[in-house]
Amino acid sequence: DLKIDHKDFFYLRDTDETLSTIVPNSAEVQSYRTVDAVEGYIMVCLRICPLKRCSDDYVGFGESSKFRGTIDIKVDGRPVTRKRHVDGSCYLLEHENGFRWGAGQDGSGQYRIDFRLDVPPKGIEKNVKISSIIVL
Repeated sequence: DLKIDHKDFFYLRDTDETLSTIVPNSAEVQSYRTVDAVEGYIMVCLRICPLKRCSDDYVGFGESSKFRGTIDIKVDGRPVTRKRHVDGSCYLLEHENGFRWGAGQDGSGQYRIDFRLDVPPKGIEKNVKISSIIVL
């Protein structure tokens, strides 16, 4: 499972297998859920590189990351087909039919998100730092 293993981000390495998390988790559902239903949009924000200069081990969603590797994501088993840039380092996740992911697992408004870092072998360990996963 994807764990909060650093103070400011989730850390995913190319040496990891597929890592998963449930968002929002049960404690977040109890604390923050309002009477409004979740719309089913999911946004992932990556940690911004210092001075916008990323090291060679960093993999992101942008064009400059393609030669370094890709971040494969599935939501409730469905592949993310596109990551649409929203603002700063945040991206809306899109599947083959659009941005709305439905009501989540069993209509709960919770989603299982699987992350896997796929990189060409070059001898340098690659990583991605996820600062936030937001369900709207």
